[in-house]
Amino acid sequence: MVTAVRSKSAKTKSQQSKVISDTGIVGQIIPPDKNHDTEIHEVSMWHGPLPSPEDLAHYKKLSPDAVERLFRDFEANSQHLREFEMAELKADFKLKMRSLNFAFLSILIFIFSGIWFLFAGYPNIAAILVGSTMAFVVGSFLYDRNHLNRASDQNSKNVPPKKRR
Repeated sequence: MVTAVRSKSAKTKSQQSKVISDTGIVGQIIPPDKNHDTEIHEVSMWHGPLPSPEDLAHYKKLSPDAVERLFRDFEANSQHLREFEMAELKADFKLKMRSLNFAFLSILIFIFSGIWFLFAGYPNIAAILVGSTMAFVVGSFLYDRNHLNRASDQNSKNVPPKKRR
């Protein structure tokens, strides 16, 4: 982001009249005083990703192709940022998919192990494996749903989320 501040100052009476005529409305509000030296400042601000139009005109006076180079650089940087964000999103998606696949495989292993223990004659171990697996799955879904609901409620109230211990 570019933030520019420009100011004009006038200390002598001839400079004052020039600044006042340049600023327009300031001359109507504060007429020049003939008996006292007055100092007038004009400040303008610009905030944005590119320089202000006045600065661009100044750059063009210095180098005719400076503005074109500036815009090309800005466009290239914007494209790079979009590509970087897309790569980050794809990597995050792949990680989440790997996690889901691993969780699904783990659940299948525990359930099939419980079934095997049941047919092998160990119903207590089978019940513990299948029951704890199902309790973990249901608990994690409920926790995620509750956590998401709490986060959306806090975001709607513009309250920062509480830190978990």
